[in-house]
Amino acid sequence: MKYLKTRLLYFLLIFFSVNIATAQRPGKGQKVQGFIITNKSDTIHGIIEVEDYILAETRVKFTKRRGKGYTKTKTYKAKDLQGYAVKIPVNNNSNQIIEKWIPYVSRDVKEAPKPFTSKTVFLERKEMGIFNLYLYHVQANTEARNNLYFILENANTKSQVEVTKENFDEIYSNLLDNCEGIRSRIGRADLSYFNFDKIIYLYNRCTAEATPNAH
Repeated sequence: MKYLKTRLLYFLLIFFSVNIATAQRPGKGQKVQGFIITNKSDTIHGIIEVEDYILAETRVKFTKRRGKGYTKTKTYKAKDLQGYAVKIPVNNNSNQIIEKWIPYVSRDVKEAPKPFTSKTVFLERKEMGIFNLYLYHVQANTEARNNLYFILENANTKSQVEVTKENFDEIYSNLLDNCEGIRSRIGRADLSYFNFDKIIYLYNRCTAEATPNAH
């Protein structure tokens, strides 16, 4: 019985890993709706060229709308913008494909996504609240797949913690101490490392409910 539970948990972890890493994303080079947010906080709508996960963290190719047409495509680095967003089809885990805005935010990180690139990058934002959560891909040196981990950011202090499979249990335990809503669901397969965004969603919600003046 213990062996079967272990095998089931292993299967679920692999499933969630693939689900995050292979979201229903248009192929590289396709054009989708999007917008950029300049360093002056102006939002400009237009068309964004889809990149792979690593390149999407280092640059964005944006074409601005002008009347009934578009301007020449311009490439922006993370230092040039506050962020950007693309509207792409994603799998909502119910055998349905829906269109969703995927936001990227400019942040400084400890590790560049690929060698010889800047550590100021665009991070895919998964959750917002007391804690902001970002998904981050880093090019692996010897593996075919990219390394994938989360970055947890305190919304007030902007301090960051890298969340990996190695330190997940420790961080998860700290969240359990502060949120009964998460503690009551401990042991469920849907609250694994690969569903850390769901854990942070629950944590932000329960802490907001505990703070009457939270918005």
